[in-house]
Amino acid sequence: MGGIILADADTSGMGENTLHHPGFYGGLENELSEYKDYLDFDKEYPITKESVVMDMRIVKKKPDFIIENEIAEHFKQFNIVEYKAYNDELSIDDFFKVIGYAGLYKGYGETVNAIPADELTISLFRNGYPREMFKELERLGGKIEKKYNGVYNVKDISIILTQVIVIKELRKGTHKALRILAPGADEEEIKAFLEEYQRLTLPGEKNNARAVIKVSAKENQEIFQKIWRNNDMKDILDDIMNVDERINEKVEDSQRQTARDMILDKRPLKEIERYSRLPEAVISSIAKAMGMTLVRG
Repeated sequence: MGGIILADADTSGMGENTLHHPGFYGGLENELSEYKDYLDFDKEYPITKESVVMDMRIVKKKPDFIIENEIAEHFKQFNIVEYKAYNDELSIDDFFKVIGYAGLYKGYGETVNAIPADELTISLFRNGYPREMFKELERLGGKIEKKYNGVYNVKDISIILTQVIVIKELRKGTHKALRILAPGADEEEIKAFLEEYQRLTLPGEKNNARAVIKVSAKENQEIFQKIWRNNDMKDILDDIMNVDERINEKVEDSQRQTARDMILDKRPLKEIERYSRLPEAVISSIAKAMGMTLVRG
């Protein structure tokens, strides 16, 4: 058996889209890695002591420092980031929810006006264009201004500087760490990002890039399989994905599912052993967990 097979992560209590967030967090840090000495990144930052959490808070260590990056050019000292995975909606309610986050974050500062409103920004990221949300914002009197490809400023809705980033519209060849997160990513951009990964030396930067690659591989398996089969960066992918271990995990999951199905059908133990290729002890354990009795005849 060859190629990359991704075993699903443990998703207990997690929505499907939650799995994309680590890749996005890593991608955004990667995107702004040249400014790491000037920015602090706080993932899933708790706004209050209650259970209200923003996806990411980015704080400029030097408020006057200028970031020459299309998606972060508008950053002030305190910056709130909300991310929606490619298959998750960005609705008008989501928009106002993040406005609410910003209000709570400002209002719960350690001292009065510790977080000035004019030093606070909001950035909402989504892969696709949020047409319905923009239409509703315009109906409410807001203005949507395209600043760059994929970068839209939202005006006349809130006093807080707000932008929406449409990831798939960002210029090809730039912002690769974000563009390759969704299905349908460009093969050349994936390869270029893998080449960049090879050149990374700092553990934190490698971890961020690895998070991006794992999400991209899950959503673009055919492209990654092609790269792996052609021995093009095969060693890198094997290192990142722990491919042999994951193949074994996937095979065992398939074997266990075969055993479960045959136990439900009340097939004889010997037959289950033959088709699932699992030992009797493992099959017995599966049956016990199912509350079933094995047919031994």
